[in-house]
Amino acid sequence: MTTYKLKIMSNTEFHPCPICSTPVRHFTRYPRTVCNNCYSKASDTQGRKLSFFNTSISGGFEAIFTESKEKYQSHICYIAGVKCWADEARFGGIVIQTTIDDDLPNHWESDCLIQARKSEGCDRSQLS
Repeated sequence: MTTYKLKIMSNTEFHPCPICSTPVRHFTRYPRTVCNNCYSKASDTQGRKLSFFNTSISGGFEAIFTESKEKYQSHICYIAGVKCWADEARFGGIVIQTTIDDDLPNHWESDCLIQARKSEGCDRSQLS
């Protein structure tokens, strides 16, 4: 992955948004974070716009269909046809990352833990 430094007001590292290439502040924990513009375009498989929230001041995750306010029961979303994963960020807020890189643990571990609680184990090849 390409990272580069922009001299705006600090030596902060940035990476290109994996969808549109706009510079995004780089956090090692979230290497495939999308830019704010792409974040605002998150939708489900049918193109219905999604909104994401923390459920309380201490974190949590909730997704809703923006128009109907109905709960969306997944972390998976799509931006410009690219499959992404929305989740609560470590210190609050919501982060969306692309799932292009199969080595990303965040979404796989979450799904695997859910499966492990329900069964004997987790086969990564069965996860969507």
